[in-house]
Amino acid sequence: GVKLATDALASKDHKITAVAAQVIEHYGSPKADGAKPALLDALKRADESDEPQIVWALVTLKEPSVMTKAMDLYRKGHLTKVQRLGGGNAFEAKRLAALTSLDEFAKLAGDDSESVRQLVATVLSENAEPKWTPTLVKLVQDKSVEVAREAAVGLGKIGDESARDPLLAQLAKADNDSRAKFLDALRDGIGGEGGNGGDGADGSN
Repeated sequence: GVKLATDALASKDHKITAVAAQVIEHYGSPKADGAKPALLDALKRADESDEPQIVWALVTLKEPSVMTKAMDLYRKGHLTKVQRLGGGNAFEAKRLAALTSLDEFAKLAGDDSESVRQLVATVLSENAEPKWTPTLVKLVQDKSVEVAREAAVGLGKIGDESARDPLLAQLAKADNDSRAKFLDALRDGIGGEGGNGGDGADGSN
């Protein structure tokens, strides 16, 4: 299957190359690692109809050279629309983040794209460590409540006291949907004080 799909990447028909990339993504690494050169070659000839599928197949095969292209497609909303071979959304944040170190990925916390900042908040929250506290504190104060909510999850796991005030500030202006995440973050560690009623957090749930 991998060989047939790899051979099909040489087609001039973008519908065929798109499906071939989906097949290769389905096999994944390490089974389809040998398809990388053909995917990279097909990417040079790609258009909007097959570029996202080809790039995502390369992301799945952990090809770091497509990081910039992948982030560009993510900003445009194209990467999250890539489908699996059997149907369903193929996008996974952790695969995109795995193309580089978390230290480099964290630098995107100041990106102009809200979707990128939200992705960074999600990934760092999934890999919650004290070293990410300053970045997550920055993100929990983001103008986008979606970004702030994701960052709150990570801060709750880390439980650093320095994040308490930013979380309380967001809690004060949060809508009902967001409020629960900020409350959970406070209760998960940033202080049991915040969840014990001293600031009214307990009584609001």
